[in-house]
Amino acid sequence: MHKPKLKEIKVGDIKVKSGIKSTVTDINPKTGAISWEIDDAPALDTTFEKFEELKDLIKILDTNLDDEVISKITSNVLILFNQYRTHLRKNYPETYNKYRINEDEVEEISTSGGAGAYNTPYAFKLVKKQKKISEDVGSTLGPGPKAGPKGVKDNYYVKAFGYKLVDRKKQAKNSKAVDYKDLWGKTYD
Repeated sequence: MHKPKLKEIKVGDIKVKSGIKSTVTDINPKTGAISWEIDDAPALDTTFEKFEELKDLIKILDTNLDDEVISKITSNVLILFNQYRTHLRKNYPETYNKYRINEDEVEEISTSGGAGAYNTPYAFKLVKKQKKISEDVGSTLGPGPKAGPKGVKDNYYVKAFGYKLVDRKKQAKNSKAVDYKDLWGKTYD
């Protein structure tokens, strides 16, 4: 942290930290003594930190207890925290930006939780005795009915439960999520 030198401090300099506003009112030229005026200031940053701490603690409490009152209080705290954060973001962006994650500074994140290496000997390579399995359309993936180009037609679900295979061409044309256009007329057989 940079500490200002005496030459850098000027009368009128203002510093706000943890709800305390300090203003330089006078500097004695002979002794270098600095006079300050101390006032209370809105502590948006400290309030945000404490509010976030409360939010995290009450969420943990709610997950560990089966109590309706605590659950309602938790939901109210979460709603109020989101309102406060939104108010900071819109009206005090310089304070809010202190608490945002800077994507340039974040390089890497570990999600393994310190689990260590994956120590299964054949996790990513074939055993010498094992045959390479083809994963193409119509390939055999073990015992049971063989797959054709349109999938497995003669399986247990079709026989026992009366399921019917989907008409993929009709389904693609009726899709509301994706625009369907059969450019070559042979996308589905």
